[in-house]
Amino acid sequence: MPDAKLSALTPATLPLNPTDLLYVAQAGLSRSVQASDVSAPKALSNLDFYVAATGSDSNPGTIGSPFATGQRAVNVGVSYDYQSTYSLAIHIGAGTFAPATQINLPELVNYPANLFATVTGAGPASTTIQPSNGIGFLANGSTATWQIDQVAIDASLYGIFAAQGAFSLIPNGGSIAFKDSTGGGNNRCFNVADGALIQSIGSVDLSALSKMFAYAANGGSSFAIFEQNLGTVTFPVSTSGGGWLLSNFNFACLMNWAPSSVVNATSWNTNGGAINVGPGTILATLDGTISTIPGNHAFDVFDSTCILNNLTTLSADLLIDAVSNTPAGLASGTTNNYTVIEPHRLQRIAANAANSTLTGLKWNVGQQGRLQSQGAKHILLNIGTGTLTLNHQDAGSTKTNRFNNSTGAAIVLSTGQSANLYYDALSANGTDNTGAWLVSKNN
Repeated sequence: MPDAKLSALTPATLPLNPTDLLYVAQAGLSRSVQASDVSAPKALSNLDFYVAATGSDSNPGTIGSPFATGQRAVNVGVSYDYQSTYSLAIHIGAGTFAPATQINLPELVNYPANLFATVTGAGPASTTIQPSNGIGFLANGSTATWQIDQVAIDASLYGIFAAQGAFSLIPNGGSIAFKDSTGGGNNRCFNVADGALIQSIGSVDLSALSKMFAYAANGGSSFAIFEQNLGTVTFPVSTSGGGWLLSNFNFACLMNWAPSSVVNATSWNTNGGAINVGPGTILATLDGTISTIPGNHAFDVFDSTCILNNLTTLSADLLIDAVSNTPAGLASGTTNNYTVIEPHRLQRIAANAANSTLTGLKWNVGQQGRLQSQGAKHILLNIGTGTLTLNHQDAGSTKTNRFNNSTGAAIVLSTGQSANLYYDALSANGTDNTGAWLVSKNN
């Protein structure tokens, strides 16, 4: 008599439980088994997998028989169902590991919400991840929660990239270093996009880099967050990369910056602000001690909203929406269509001792690729010994370069006084309504 359990089965309704599949196989029934037929094996304890330079990806990944690549360890680890209880730890030994692409850190099945899956090396001086495509780690997915520690990442594009809601952590007491042996310039050691979060409460060593933006937050299609808390951050002695914290791509980002100490902050910042934010709608909350070279400003903020909280020390000038430029001094008398050749927000203009007058401002394309278009901004600061006069709707300049003062009068700036300029492409310029610089005096 047929087994009752067996007689109820048809080729289209074979059971999905692995035990039942074994039962059916033993009974002599078979069909093509799909990947979806077999559920993820359940972790019955915390899982540890090991990677070594002498390992093989055909090994089981034990400490005595390790894998050869970090990606193999990750792939095996993420194949399990962690039953909201158990954890995954990947241990990478000493050596330089050079995969063709980044180590992908995907979502995990039923992983405990309060735990991270960890990737830990033997120390930044011992374990180096050197992917050929220039990306170190890519965490992707709303439930991807990965902790990375004790490695050096030698990557020319991105060190750690978190996207699509992923959460990556450098733990308290942890340490990672960034390198770029290819010379391509690791311009985003951390990159955050599309609702993701990277949090570092460990130490970060950037001293081996010569060209970089140390931190980046790219909002993509949603909010992105980068936080640096507690740990020591070591910057290069010199770099051509500009600010240490960069956020751009025209979407909202939040960066919290509160390291316990900063090394070399005063010695390398040669290309603008220590913290460079913009363009985009950006909220930056910063706590801690900031210092930069005298004469270089601590904050450069383009087209952004910036909130600074609890700064205990600021040993440099603070410029919001103002990247400074000091062009050659003006001649005495009148200058038409005064050209700003760089897109800096603060123009430190030296009026001639015999006084100088501008009838209009022409903003050429610069590194930000902006012309005097709707919403463009400038601050004109007179650093000369004479007065600087901005004439109202003066026909000496091209109509769209002219100044428009709501009072209808010229604005006169003495030494140390400044004026705000805001470009409105629909404002009157004395000829028509095709645009002008709206001007207001600050002090």
